[in-house]
Amino acid sequence: MKDTILKTATPESVGIPSNVIADYISYLLERGVNLHSILIMRGGKICAEAYSEPYSEETVQRIYSCSKSVTSIAVGLLIGEGKINLNDRISDYFPENLPENLHEWVKDIRIKDTLMMSNAFTCTHHNPAAMPWVKQFFHSEPTHPPRTQFIYDTAGSHVLCALVEKLTGMTMLEYLRSKLSPLGLSEDAWCIKGTDGYSWGGSGVIMTLRDMTKLLMLVKDGGSFGGVQLLPKDYAKEAIEYQNFNDPETKGLRWDVGYGYQIWRMQQGGFAFRGMGSQHAVCFPEKDLIVCCTSDNQGTEIWDRLFFEGIYEKLLPALTQPLEEDEKAYENLKKVSAALKMPVVSGACESSLTDDINGVVYELKANPMEISQLSFDFTKDGGVLHYVTPRGEKEIPFGYGKPVSYSFPETHYYGEQIGVPSGKGYPAHTSGAWKNDKTLVLRTHTSGIHLGNITMTFGFDEDKIGIKMHKTAEWFFEEYTGLAGGKKRGGQL
Repeated sequence: MKDTILKTATPESVGIPSNVIADYISYLLERGVNLHSILIMRGGKICAEAYSEPYSEETVQRIYSCSKSVTSIAVGLLIGEGKINLNDRISDYFPENLPENLHEWVKDIRIKDTLMMSNAFTCTHHNPAAMPWVKQFFHSEPTHPPRTQFIYDTAGSHVLCALVEKLTGMTMLEYLRSKLSPLGLSEDAWCIKGTDGYSWGGSGVIMTLRDMTKLLMLVKDGGSFGGVQLLPKDYAKEAIEYQNFNDPETKGLRWDVGYGYQIWRMQQGGFAFRGMGSQHAVCFPEKDLIVCCTSDNQGTEIWDRLFFEGIYEKLLPALTQPLEEDEKAYENLKKVSAALKMPVVSGACESSLTDDINGVVYELKANPMEISQLSFDFTKDGGVLHYVTPRGEKEIPFGYGKPVSYSFPETHYYGEQIGVPSGKGYPAHTSGAWKNDKTLVLRTHTSGIHLGNITMTFGFDEDKIGIKMHKTAEWFFEEYTGLAGGKKRGGQL
């Protein structure tokens, strides 16, 4: 159902030139940023919004670590109800998950410590093969006392979400919808579950871009939305204030101004929800500017940098008072916005080798991907990669200059709960191109609830083939990384 709560306006009416927004979006697309969606707002109104296929305004999308900020809001609501206090020890709420001899440093972790990423562990400890995640959090060996170091810890965020669900008897998203009804959060919004059945509040929230924008607005406006105080004002204020030193984790992306309650602080008074692969909701309250996006740029930190530097260098300097309408520039912005699409591999659509290798079977030596044989069927528009693994015969279709959509040929990857196979292939999209006459590159992106990508490079030399595969994904595509080689066998797979 289309959202009717957020209002729209032309960029000029809220003091942003249309050509500046068009330039910013073009700047990202021309550099290969894989944008699923983007939304720009000022003065409480959306002045630019665009989606690439297969996404739309109604599509719920995985927001990865932006989930942490959503969990923080849920914790703030619990505080507002008087059910918890920031200085409560979180272990007191989970006696059934504690070891017989709970380490004093773990016992001393407060709710506030977990919100500001100041737990007692060196890293996130949960994984699909481990004991139930909440239990594992308390059973893990600490490395330092809480409140002494900033360590980004997704496991702690999961425990906070579990706390919300334990005390409310609802899933976190059900609780948010019940407490934040004026926001009109999508009924389709939900969350992947961790191994223990609690919502994965550290990384698993799935909602629309507009849902994420509304939650950002709620924090920006001190917990108020539409004139109704929903989130405690003090909590909303503290959540975006300096709570912890985080400079070692900034990596030059203007994050050297501290960390709040599962919300990142930015230069020039900004704050942000941030998620892996470039899921972002960014706000500059003093400038009354909001920029939100969903993407899949995993494994390419430079694209994250482009997104934020573009805001600082292009959007923020251009903000002004309301302007006269510029119909020509606005029409151009709509054209640029409509150009959002899934990126494709650049290069040629043909090679002099195509006829010689079309349908030819290559037998491969033992390799990490466990591919024993493969062949290609080429057409003028792309082709199909056929290959054999211990899991059976597989196919990956691909297009030249545009991706081909299909179900990825693996069914053992996780679905709605981590650790539980989905039993079906993830929605996938693959494009390809010849980088030179002897080198074919295929790139696959998944959509849906688990985002990831694989780059496959095939090099040909007379009757031989060399293969390199590299994946960037969380807990899947593990079989698609490594090097392999072989030679022509002839015949069919």
